[in-house]
Amino acid sequence: MPKGGINLTCWQCARPFQAVRNGRGRYPRFCSDECHAARKADQNKRYCREGRYKQRRRDWELRRPKIHRDCVVCGTQFSTSNRRTKCCGRVCGEKLAQSVNSIRHAKSIADRTRYCEICARPFVMHRRSGRSRRGEVREGRFCSRKCMAAAMRVPVQLSLFRKLPR
Repeated sequence: MPKGGINLTCWQCARPFQAVRNGRGRYPRFCSDECHAARKADQNKRYCREGRYKQRRRDWELRRPKIHRDCVVCGTQFSTSNRRTKCCGRVCGEKLAQSVNSIRHAKSIADRTRYCEICARPFVMHRRSGRSRRGEVREGRFCSRKCMAAAMRVPVQLSLFRKLPR
């Protein structure tokens, strides 16, 4: 008998076996993995008979009725139980997603199109900063750094610096 070993009886087949405890865990209850698997299977069957597990409904037609629809991409008829489904399969779904994304992209460009305050040319503004979204600064006013620099140059009025007659 190995050091620290103990004689035990298998919970499944009732045969005696020797076990060694590794670390601080408990001693094994089964002589082999096959006995452990058999015990789990027997326990599962017993719990099902006793009604401990919820019975899953496997007939999806009773839970949700099938809906017959036409695919918005290719026009073929298909049936589904999900009311939000618009396409007959993955290929048509990918085509629909690409078209929706291109529409979304076009709307985004249209929303970000501005006209320069200096040269009046249209340009697409980049993403706005957080300060701009909060209204602290105005962004998207100029099409280039050149126009921004031209706007920042304020002509100096010499009449303010002339000495007034006494």
